[in-house]
Amino acid sequence: QKREITRFEDAKTIDLNLFLAQYDNKYTLNVCIYVIKKFYTFLNLPDLTNNFRLYPIQPEQITPSETLTPEELIKIANEASKRRELYKVIILTLFESCARISEVLQLKLGDVLFSSVVDKEGHRKPIATLHFKRSKGGVKKQRFKNQKNRK
Repeated sequence: QKREITRFEDAKTIDLNLFLAQYDNKYTLNVCIYVIKKFYTFLNLPDLTNNFRLYPIQPEQITPSETLTPEELIKIANEASKRRELYKVIILTLFESCARISEVLQLKLGDVLFSSVVDKEGHRKPIATLHFKRSKGGVKKQRFKNQKNRK
């Protein structure tokens, strides 16, 4: 039974359940539940949503045919560099580091250590070591021993 509610503070758990009942998709439901829980915590009414649980969702398996081959990646990076060389660097950095775009874009100059190695033919090859400070959700990354004095 639908009630007329004029203020968020007047809602009851049953009202929130009725609102959520209109959605079938677990992804949509999880977003709604997350937002409602955060909102009612902000209103200092977390008890209304204490029993709300997110639906477990199994990520879809990705087959090798759905991923880029190294050749396809190089084609994309080369096309991107026609507009700006930086685009190529970002694409290759994302691929090589397996980092999220937000993590790469938050890197500062001090987060990158440059060095080089000599290959079998005696040519020097540059190497950049990336040190990400945070990961998804703002979780701090663990520091390595040689990073103690870095800012």
